[in-house]
Amino acid sequence: MKSRFLIWIVFGLYLSVSGQELMTIGEVFNFEINDEFHFRSSLNGQPPNADRITIIDKYFSQNGDTVNYVESHNSYWTNIIWEPEPYLEYHFWTDTATVKYYDLDSSLIFYEIGFQFDTNIFYSEYYCDSLVNWCQYYIGPPFEPDYYRNSYGLGIGQMGEYMEYGGVMDPAVNTNLFYYKKNGIECGMPDTTTVGINDDFKQYKEFEIYPNPAQDVLYIDNASGSHVQLFSITGLLISESEIKTEHFELKLKDVPEGMYFLRFEKDLEINAKKIIVQHSRNL
Repeated sequence: MKSRFLIWIVFGLYLSVSGQELMTIGEVFNFEINDEFHFRSSLNGQPPNADRITIIDKYFSQNGDTVNYVESHNSYWTNIIWEPEPYLEYHFWTDTATVKYYDLDSSLIFYEIGFQFDTNIFYSEYYCDSLVNWCQYYIGPPFEPDYYRNSYGLGIGQMGEYMEYGGVMDPAVNTNLFYYKKNGIECGMPDTTTVGINDDFKQYKEFEIYPNPAQDVLYIDNASGSHVQLFSITGLLISESEIKTEHFELKLKDVPEGMYFLRFEKDLEINAKKIIVQHSRNL
């Protein structure tokens, strides 16, 4: 079994590949059933967290240019409770989501706008010698624009996402793959944290959320009496509402595209679910 501890280094050691072209979208997002990927958001001072994803189904569109993956998430995030003594409060969540990738034979340049700016192609020892396409780019005015750095691996998908708002040195997003398993071969150390770490955790499952990914509205059914909060992946509170009806509409029109967490609280029971806001692209 091939297993290494992965450390994300901003400008990590790598072997440059001369003459190698960018991978295609299909080569990057080429998963198989039972492939597994563990991601962590690594912001300064952020408590432990992990999004643990397993591919449970795969199917193509009729013309073969679009692949659909059904992902099973068994994940958690934590926050610090300071009184009476500091401790970590764990919030576990499970979900199933379908993710689509289009134009599989097209170059990755058509998936990621940043590749037209500054691109590196290399083999990463930190990802068990996987071929990697890495890009960085800026969006905004010449003075203090927003800075982005993303990386993609052969058959691994997007491995890293990093973003700084203009002029701010601390990143607003810093999400990285730290473990994956493909065809039974492992790379990195898996996160094995379980619900048992917090005996007080309760999860209620009667509510439904859809569609996910969502565009301008997310519908929540059977959650009357709940207090719902929408958080960014960095822990920033975006909005909160009291659900007083059996069919509730959460407005997302002004929410930027990306991944978010919905935190539900009802009768001292807590649940968290991941949602993706995707207004127009790839829906």
